[in-house]
Amino acid sequence: MVRLVELAPDAAPAQGEAALLLQRFRRADGYDYYVQATAALEARLPQPFPHGGFGFRSFAGARLFAEGLATAAGLPQLYLGFPVPPPGGSTQAPAVAVCDAEAAEAAAHEAPGSGTSWFEALLARSRGRRPAAAAIVHPCEAATIAAVAAAARLRLIAPILIGPETEIRRAAAEAHADLAGVPIVAGTPRPPPPAPRLWRAMARRRS
Repeated sequence: MVRLVELAPDAAPAQGEAALLLQRFRRADGYDYYVQATAALEARLPQPFPHGGFGFRSFAGARLFAEGLATAAGLPQLYLGFPVPPPGGSTQAPAVAVCDAEAAEAAAHEAPGSGTSWFEALLARSRGRRPAAAAIVHPCEAATIAAVAAAARLRLIAPILIGPETEIRRAAAEAHADLAGVPIVAGTPRPPPPAPRLWRAMARRRS
């Protein structure tokens, strides 16, 4: 399983380390999350990342994408440039947006299955590897279930869904996603807020 490692403010992965970094940037109504690769990792990829990395509107979507890449690339950890958000802190759909317009235009003209994209090459390298176990908490939106199902189909993850089964299955029906064989662990209707003690501990850590 890929470990999440929070970096200290203004810190970065070690020089020469092949690593993935998840960064957060504020927008008017929340945050955008970007998955970026170090130069050492990009040197191992068939093609470099788009300029600025891959952008997501939710932490859950960015994390799912980054953990799949880390598994395919054989990386043991994923670096975070910010504290891990509390469960349920972001409910926006994990839609991906390539930050570099030129790279997006080139990707749009690639023939599906041609094997020319770096992502397809990574998927090819991941074949035969055991999918990473991934616990998905409160996946009660169609977009989230669709992303989980896609990652499971590609054998990037072996998902375990945690939350209210009725809402999870409703979201799966909206997404036309098949949950056959996917474990569902019953949870509360909404993720409980973190305990005040945890918030104080996080505040002390950031100060």
